[in-house]
Amino acid sequence: QKNDKSNYLKAEKIYNLLTKNKIDVLFDDTDEHLSAKFKKFDLIGIPYQIILGSKSTGDKFEFKEVNGKTETISLEEIKNKLINRRNLN
Repeated sequence: QKNDKSNYLKAEKIYNLLTKNKIDVLFDDTDEHLSAKFKKFDLIGIPYQIILGSKSTGDKFEFKEVNGKTETISLEEIKNKLINRRNLN
């Protein structure tokens, strides 16, 4: 189910962790189809996406990079990747 309560709470947890680490976050809780969201994010140049969906279990989430690479990794790994990439720029 789109935007169900448990996914919303997970999204808030992700948002809070990343913003606490000074990582810019766009929290999209709109009721659009996922494909429409992906198109919109690609258009505005969002380099990374954390996807809460069927492959999200426990503390593992889909992490999609602008180059198309997608992997299922922990929130801690996502945070570390984003901090490392920010520090490289």
